[in-house]
Amino acid sequence: MCNLSASNIRQFRENGYLLVPGVYAPEALCAARELFPEVFAKQLQIGAPYDSSSLLTDIYSHFPGLAGLVFNEKYIAVVKALIGSGAILIPECALHKSRYINWHTDATEQELAGILSHHDLSTPILQVATYFQDNDPETGGGLTVIPGTHNLPDPFLRLYSKKWRDKIRNRFLKILGRSLFHDLDRHPAKIDVPSRLGDLLVFDVRLFHRATFPRRKGGPEKFAVFNTFTYDTTTGRDYFRYMKERPERYYRYFREQPLAPVLRQKAAELDIRLFY
Repeated sequence: MCNLSASNIRQFRENGYLLVPGVYAPEALCAARELFPEVFAKQLQIGAPYDSSSLLTDIYSHFPGLAGLVFNEKYIAVVKALIGSGAILIPECALHKSRYINWHTDATEQELAGILSHHDLSTPILQVATYFQDNDPETGGGLTVIPGTHNLPDPFLRLYSKKWRDKIRNRFLKILGRSLFHDLDRHPAKIDVPSRLGDLLVFDVRLFHRATFPRRKGGPEKFAVFNTFTYDTTTGRDYFRYMKERPERYYRYFREQPLAPVLRQKAAELDIRLFY
C-alpha cells in the first residue's frame, strides 16, 4: 500500500497538487508504452471518429491490461487518502501523446457555461496523472503549476470571454507581452514538477497549470493517462454532467460509447464507484 502522511495531505490541500513517488514498477509502464505508437497510428489510419493525433480514446479496449496497471492498489490508496472512501471515478479516460496545453484550469469551460458549483472547495475534484516516462523541464512532458491557486478566482474566464471588449483587450495585452500567459510564466511561485517513471501526480482541477514545455527539440514522445475523481455531491455531479455534454469529439465518445467492461470490473474489485 502507499500510505500518505498527514503532512502529504496538508501539502495537497494547501498547494493543490501532490507528487507521490513509487506507485508503479517502471518496467511495467515501459512495457505498456511500447504498445502505444502502433495503436495510435492504426486508429488515425482508419479515421477513428473520436481519436486525434494527440488523444486516443477507448484505451481499455485497445489495451485490456491497462486498467489493472493504472488502477493498482497504491493508486487507489492515494486517491482514498486524499478524497475519502466515497471517491467516485469519472472515467473519461484517454491516452495523451505529446500534448502540450498552455495555462488553464479544468473548470473554466464549465464556469463560462454558467455552472458555478465548483466554487465549493469542500468537494474535491482530482486529476490523477500517470506518466509513461521521466519528465523534467529540459525534455518537458510533466506539469507546471502555481501552488495554491486552486483557492483563487479563475482568471481564464476573461481570457476566453466572447465579449468584444475582452477580445480586444486580450489581443492588445498579448502584443505588449503582458497577457495572462505571460504573467503566469513570470509568476515567482511557478514550479515545473519533475516526475520520474513510476510516480503519480495528483492535482485539483481548479489549480492554474499547464504542460511543461520542452526546452529543446527532438525529445521523446510523451504519453500520459489522466483520470478524474470526485464525490457524489452537487459539485461532483455538475462537473460530471457538464463534461458529458461537451461537443468536442473526445467528449462525444464519453457519452456515445459504453463503458469498457474491464474498467467496470476493476472498479468493483477496488470498491470504487463510477459516474458514466
